[in-house]
Amino acid sequence: MASFLYKAKDEEGHTLFGLIQAQDLKDVKKQMRGSENYFISAQPYDVRNLTGKHLKLDELLMFTNRLSYMIEAGLPILKALTILWKQSDNKDTQIVISYIRTKLENGLNLQEAFGFFPKVFPPMYLAMISVAELGGGLPKILRKLSQYLQDQKAFITRMKRATTYPAFVLGFAVLVILGMFMFVVPIFQKVISQLHGDLPVITKILFGISAFLRNIYCMAGVLLAGVAVFFIWRSLYKIKNFRIRIDSWKLKAPLLKEVFYPLYVGRFIRSLGILLSSGVPLLESIKVAKTTLVNARIETAVTEIEKQASEGSNLYDAFKSTKTFSYLLVDMIGIGEKSGKLTQILENMATYLEEEADYKLAKFLTLLEPALIIFVGGAVLFVMLGIYLPVFSIQSSLRSM
Repeated sequence: MASFLYKAKDEEGHTLFGLIQAQDLKDVKKQMRGSENYFISAQPYDVRNLTGKHLKLDELLMFTNRLSYMIEAGLPILKALTILWKQSDNKDTQIVISYIRTKLENGLNLQEAFGFFPKVFPPMYLAMISVAELGGGLPKILRKLSQYLQDQKAFITRMKRATTYPAFVLGFAVLVILGMFMFVVPIFQKVISQLHGDLPVITKILFGISAFLRNIYCMAGVLLAGVAVFFIWRSLYKIKNFRIRIDSWKLKAPLLKEVFYPLYVGRFIRSLGILLSSGVPLLESIKVAKTTLVNARIETAVTEIEKQASEGSNLYDAFKSTKTFSYLLVDMIGIGEKSGKLTQILENMATYLEEEADYKLAKFLTLLEPALIIFVGGAVLFVMLGIYLPVFSIQSSLRSM
């Protein structure tokens, strides 16, 4: 039996894509005759391509939300998946749902079916689905997953604000300055060069920079150097020790540490709290929550925590020994362990860290804007002085004659 990707239309004319097991194209058509959908076309499909399928976070969030509502309303899982398959307008989403539905019909459990798509369903998703299948309460777990995905979306938004916005503003400022050097300065250079006077040092520097930037070979060299630096950086960042050093610097650098520490740790603590409250064992919760980290230094610390926890150490001592996490967080974890309210305290600390990240990020951007204004203003002042100083110098010479 081979796999075929087919295209069909439902009664309302909605396009549907799905996977089907069949001997050949004739067998696909034969099987489709018994369905309520109108067959259009089909082609052989290599199911190994499924492991590379990737859905946008919004698509996964929508899928999880709708599935939780349908399961809570009492619909069987296969019926709910069929409805979601028909409701989706995204081809990849339809293929994913179709394959999951087929695997469930063949006797696989939900975690195994979802596990065919590692780039769609992260380890945390699969771990919580596994707990739901073992202990029941799938709607509750799906609601927690929906909240987790909402938190992930908020995390990505914060990261974009912390990186994309400053990069965009700085990039725009650099383009403005380059435009002045390449297009505005040459116009004045032609006029000033006709005055036949001794040019000030700042003007000579200005004209030298402008000439360099307008030289195609020089610019090509700069671009090639930039590309080389980019690829060298990527290669070095794949080396674990180098990545740990850079990520450690992010947690120590002034301003940056105040933004990135609560962002990274808040995400990890939130994931750990959700996993523990869902019934996932401690060691597995730490292991799965670690996959949400994007900072190698914190990931190394969590690996040490995982090791100590497996040897019987409590979380308070394990967190404290890494010397990576704040005293407040470590003390609150200790209080949570003693009081038996660890999951609640972890969720509260995650909320606190997220709010702190928002506050620090707003403060960082507030400080960044005037710094960029000063940078651009300084460049403009440099250009204006370079242009007008020789004019003023020659005027003074003429008056003294």
